[in-house]
Amino acid sequence: MHMTQGNNTAAKRCFEDAIHILKQIGDRRNAGVFWGNLGIIHKHLGNLNDAQNAYKSAIDIHRDLINPANEGIVLGNLGDLYFLKEEWEKAARGTDGAALSSVGASTAVDVALRVVGAAWPKNGAISR
Repeated sequence: MHMTQGNNTAAKRCFEDAIHILKQIGDRRNAGVFWGNLGIIHKHLGNLNDAQNAYKSAIDIHRDLINPANEGIVLGNLGDLYFLKEEWEKAARGTDGAALSSVGASTAVDVALRVVGAAWPKNGAISR
């Protein structure tokens, strides 16, 4: 609720609390989702390195649990973050070198491909 209302500081606190609780009860699937959401909040707060770390934590969990749909969504968010950080090569590589073909959700692939498409010309890969 805090996230949708724009109260990013309160949302950050709630997501961190949720991750702590989910770790305690062993619910890694939902912890992965909350790590991804925490990355979004950090991005909105301008904490880009913290966002990157949160996204990578989410990706690790989703890969470990073989959850390609959620993995793909977070990979798209990570690619968007690289775009914001002007790390064109990482964004164009498909979000930190991850194979887009491993992503099972078409929506996630669409997001990731939009990031790659936006970053590709900035990386000097396309001359006009």
